[in-house]
Amino acid sequence: MKKKTLCLCLIGLLAAAGLLTGCTRTSEELILSKENSATEEEIKTSLPENKDLDEVPLDEEETEREAAPVPEDGKAVSRSAYSVTLTDTVKYVESSRKEITRTEKRLSVVDENDPSTYQIVRKEEAVEVQNEIPCEYQDEKGFPRYVWNDGHWYEYEYSSSDITLDEDNEELALMLLEMMGDSEGEVYSVNCEVLTGTNAGYAFHVVYRNELTLEGEPSDTTGLIVSRKRTETTTQKQMVETKVPVEVEKTVPTGAYTYYGWQEQEGSVYYYDEHGEKVSGAQVIQGIRYVFDEDGKLISQAGVDVSSKSGTIDWKKVKESGISFALIRCGYRGASTGELFEDAACTANVAGARAAGLSVGLYFYSQAVTEEEATEEAEFIVQAARTCHVTAPLVITGGYTADLAGRAEGVSPEERTTFTKAFCRKVHEDGMMPMIGGEAGWLSSSLDMTALPQEQIWVAQENSSVTWSGTYQIWQYTAQGSIDGIPGIAGLNIITGDGRIFQ
Repeated sequence: MKKKTLCLCLIGLLAAAGLLTGCTRTSEELILSKENSATEEEIKTSLPENKDLDEVPLDEEETEREAAPVPEDGKAVSRSAYSVTLTDTVKYVESSRKEITRTEKRLSVVDENDPSTYQIVRKEEAVEVQNEIPCEYQDEKGFPRYVWNDGHWYEYEYSSSDITLDEDNEELALMLLEMMGDSEGEVYSVNCEVLTGTNAGYAFHVVYRNELTLEGEPSDTTGLIVSRKRTETTTQKQMVETKVPVEVEKTVPTGAYTYYGWQEQEGSVYYYDEHGEKVSGAQVIQGIRYVFDEDGKLISQAGVDVSSKSGTIDWKKVKESGISFALIRCGYRGASTGELFEDAACTANVAGARAAGLSVGLYFYSQAVTEEEATEEAEFIVQAARTCHVTAPLVITGGYTADLAGRAEGVSPEERTTFTKAFCRKVHEDGMMPMIGGEAGWLSSSLDMTALPQEQIWVAQENSSVTWSGTYQIWQYTAQGSIDGIPGIAGLNIITGDGRIFQ
């Protein structure tokens, strides 16, 4: 292969970095002058270690399947020659909130360990005092000697008598003792002991108790044991110290918050800047475009488009970067051979994006030159969609090849429109939603868009805004986006509106 041909192929590879495959610019949209075109020498110096072009291995199929921007002079150039560098319009701040407080005078809460929270007040108060007073005394034998009852003290005196009987009969013993006249007072206790030996029998020991009412408290309790007490409550006057609250200035929460960064509130998403103010209108935050309504509510969705060239993707990180949908290449038709190829990373990318919570659509890079081939491409993407359980959108994309030598370069706009209709018709017949994708200028010059009014459009235009006059549902605003989680480049996209594209 000659060096000139190698150069063109290499430029095509550089230009293929845009992941909206085949969506390229024409002279209608971005005319690159010869002064802005990349020269062979410039491309050489951009290679690792300044390797010569002849030393760079080229994958012919990869070269021919990707589209490149083609200016009026027909020389393909690297996408980096016209890629848009997005500058953040809002400083990024982490999502957080800070409660608004106010200072007001309040009575303190008394803290025993903090003297500043109270003052001591002394005053005389009538205080009830509870005292424990003896109400029963026992002697060394355990007999109650003095007892307080019903407001009076009683003294008890004890005496005893003994009698022996041939039988165990307590009633008979008490009756005989009473007849003998040895008892005084009431019977307090009776104890019977069984006798052994020649004179066997039963010895009864009877204790009698006599009650005397005292005029006052017992005068002599020496040697007695306090066996019971009663509680007596009396009222006394004494000085009492009380710790009372003081008036202090206190910072109190208001229940209102100042928000920062991304916030989800009542089902809507907002972004608060570093001053805690909602942003509105079109904004770029961390290199991603967003649109907010006048009340600050997010009304757009941010997305990426990727292929196997994007590398192994960490979709969780992509989701955390603010991306909500992904358009994933499922395959392409070779620009020279016309052979159909499956994107090697399609299945893994769909599974990863789905697991991370992203909405997913598929796209296919077309090089159809007949209506039959367009239908075949539709069948290919429908089968991929069924395998991956994707129903919409299923996008057919097209564009110029890097060296303008692709098999579909000679197709007229009328023919390509017919092929595109065949693709969309087949997708519709299979119950799914088709979409047409391409660079704004290519769509205008290579298709009769008036013949496709009912179809949804994915337009690529690297600009600060879309100047294409046609209607569209998805806008790819840069083909060389950088997103955390994607090692290679990715196209960055935005959907503004109700977002009913993904099903």
